[in-house]
Amino acid sequence: LGQAYAKAGQMDHLPVLLNGYLAQTNISPDDMLQVAQLYMNMGQPSNAVVTLQTSTQRFPQDARSYYSIAMIFASQNNAAESVPMLAKAIQITPDFRAKAATEQVFGSLHGNPQFEQLIKSP
Repeated sequence: LGQAYAKAGQMDHLPVLLNGYLAQTNISPDDMLQVAQLYMNMGQPSNAVVTLQTSTQRFPQDARSYYSIAMIFASQNNAAESVPMLAKAIQITPDFRAKAATEQVFGSLHGNPQFEQLIKSP
């Protein structure tokens, strides 16, 4: 329904709908990622981060939310927030190490010693 509202340009209906949806305790990590993506598509990265942070609390072993938060912060040139989230994602899912090394959005972190240490092979 949220995607339909967005496509129809009825953005004023979305915040209430999405907040109500996120309040449900039975939604999956995939659903939370979709809501975060919808917020990003709406140009609301702060709401996307809040959604993803909620996901990390509900699903602490799902590395995708940590990785997505890291991507958002990296896109804002915020290494101080991005690197710890990326570290957590890599700790849970080591395959994210290689992905982060080539992910274009992390370009702003190249040259950051903490980021460089993270993407080196263990």
